[in-house]
Amino acid sequence: MMGTTAWNTLGLSKVELQSELTNMVAVNGKPITTNGSVGSVAFNLGGIDSKTSYVIVQDLPQEDFILGRKFILTHDALLELNRRNMKIRR
Repeated sequence: MMGTTAWNTLGLSKVELQSELTNMVAVNGKPITTNGSVGSVAFNLGGIDSKTSYVIVQDLPQEDFILGRKFILTHDALLELNRRNMKIRR
């Protein structure tokens, strides 16, 4: 997931979103408003080039992105949540 502000800040607002309806619910049970999805976005994170799909949502309250299990496993990411740190090991 990516918030709309991050989407625009990265200069991706010109990329056409697929308007498929995606129903999402947060852990607290509240619905998450989605703006669409994009099939493949190339980006560089910590020196690693990657392509992944995103659902674009109204801005997230505390984060710009939520990385999925597939990304975390593919890149053997080590998450240190208390320190707000991520190490890409592959």
